[in-house]
Amino acid sequence: MPGLLHAKRVSPNVLKLAVPTPTLPPFGETNTYVVCDGGRAVVIDCGAETPEAAADVLAELQRLGIQSVAAYVATHHHVDHTRGLGLLSASMPAPIYIHPLDHAAARQHVRDGTVDLRVAPTAIQLSGVEIRLLHCPGHTRGHLHVWVLPDNALVVGDHLAGTGSVWIGPPDGHMGDYYASLKRVEELAPEIALPGHGDAISDPAQASRALLERRLLRERQIVDALADGPLTVDELVDIVYRGRELGPALEFAKRTIFAHLEHLSEQGSVGRSTVAPDLRTRYHRILEEESLT
Repeated sequence: MPGLLHAKRVSPNVLKLAVPTPTLPPFGETNTYVVCDGGRAVVIDCGAETPEAAADVLAELQRLGIQSVAAYVATHHHVDHTRGLGLLSASMPAPIYIHPLDHAAARQHVRDGTVDLRVAPTAIQLSGVEIRLLHCPGHTRGHLHVWVLPDNALVVGDHLAGTGSVWIGPPDGHMGDYYASLKRVEELAPEIALPGHGDAISDPAQASRALLERRLLRERQIVDALADGPLTVDELVDIVYRGRELGPALEFAKRTIFAHLEHLSEQGSVGRSTVAPDLRTRYHRILEEESLT
């Protein structure tokens, strides 16, 4: 029944609702952030799958004294961040902002042709609270970070996580862009980072550096594995994850390894070939002297 969600204040003007969504373990929830100023709000992300789940979100907004929504913002198009936005806007009407590179996919997830889906502006003014929308691709081509200036709080979508890592999968995701977005978090120096999943991050710069180093370690592992000869993506997953039972995360591990291979290929460190008899794509190291010829 409605009223099951309870907001937690994570910064002076921002509240968090952990909304049950179809997402990967260890999370079963996606964070919806509510930027408040008096009775008006900007709502960031909502993956509520059903009218009943959206009703829980609306009940909590009403309990908080939110009388109207100025805007909805999606950090990116993935279903666990967008499915509920159309359901919310049907009851509390407001435009839904998302980067144009994520528009087509978001339209499929929102599942409501009547919603007011718009190109994200660079800034939203909510009475005395200034909010900036920063295009930070990586997890998707149109991924946004949402910077709540007076709180120095940065909503980072799926570029950081309260626990563990995040996945990057071409063609929508791009590892080089993701590295640049992690570095941008460090450059912006927010006091707190608010991820799509898990708890708030009190040291965003350190968390960004740690995730970057984790991804670079994966690339070193891939290059080392290829020292013994060409390998497929599946073979690399077995080596890098040491035969771990990945369960539902297996497909996302494969996509992330592929993203690393694409990045290493762009850097000239790895090549690929598809040969008989099985016509499977295999990746191989490019030695320094080869890259110079």
